[in-house]
Amino acid sequence: MERVVIVSPSCSGKTAMARRVAAILQAPHIELDAIHWLTGWQERDDAEFRELTQAAVAADRWVVDSSYNVLRDIV
Repeated sequence: MERVVIVSPSCSGKTAMARRVAAILQAPHIELDAIHWLTGWQERDDAEFRELTQAAVAADRWVVDSSYNVLRDIV
């Protein structure tokens, strides 16, 4: 597997699972919450969020954890 997307509701353990899968596959883990949230729990603008995510997933291999519908076509 070269690209894996772990999708589930908030607080269900998807980040922990994605980290573990990434370690097993020796692939980078991309945590979309880290891209989405700014300091003080301010949400990043959707257009910027999409642009940053597109850049993050440009690599050939990765494991992403996501629950963001706005990114479905990207990841």
